[in-house]
Amino acid sequence: MKKTTMLICAAAFAALPVFAETIVFSTPKDFRAGQVKQNADSLQIVKRSWTIGTKRIKFDATAKYKVTVDMKAKADDLPKLGKHKVRFGLMPLSDDYKVLSPVNLFVIDGTDTLLAAPVKKGDTVVKVKDAFKWRTTDSTYIVFDCDPTGKLRDLPNFNVLGNISKVNRATGEITLTAPAKVTLDTDTAVRQHQNSWSVIGNEICEVSPEWQTFTFTTVPGESTGIRDNPRYKVWKGTAYLEPVVTTMIPLEIRNLKVEVIK
Repeated sequence: MKKTTMLICAAAFAALPVFAETIVFSTPKDFRAGQVKQNADSLQIVKRSWTIGTKRIKFDATAKYKVTVDMKAKADDLPKLGKHKVRFGLMPLSDDYKVLSPVNLFVIDGTDTLLAAPVKKGDTVVKVKDAFKWRTTDSTYIVFDCDPTGKLRDLPNFNVLGNISKVNRATGEITLTAPAKVTLDTDTAVRQHQNSWSVIGNEICEVSPEWQTFTFTTVPGESTGIRDNPRYKVWKGTAYLEPVVTTMIPLEIRNLKVEVIK
């Protein structure tokens, strides 16, 4: 009898729904920068923008985050999109509310070194002591004030010196795409980082004049580096998430919500 009761209880427990919290973004006040207006039954993004939610969602690495939104645009505006499609996703933030990007985390192995000469504001060439494993690829950056022990205790690192346009391994000279905005001393610890998409999900949405529903769900856990960089895994060091819609044209949205599934 006890065994039968236990089996019934176990079956009932297994049938219980997974816990889910839903955060809804339904008024202009739920978004930043004042680019959202209220329509009768929807919200209007009135201009080209990154429209970011104001409700910070505490990140739990064991949970999944399902983002859903309905969108449409006027037929006359759609040709203006070109290759810049509407996108949406989740913006990761650090515990002190800084936007967290892969450039703050994704280390290119073997590039830890020291400055061979000081850097002054306005410099476009930075000299390092060892550039043997540095490489010129799209969206790589110099990060400074790194952990000199090589144990990466500085991550996430928000001390970004600049985007790299050229690497001369023989001379250790790193050319920046724009002048340096900081002053650094010789022997400052530096490293090369790889950037990538800054928004989790970053879904491309083929909007039309009719309402369509778009959705995606994150993968539990944290992305730890370049080789563990799936589009739906949240960056290591994330403390909060905010939904974001990027558009090059005015856009109508409704039913934007984030479900926290545990």
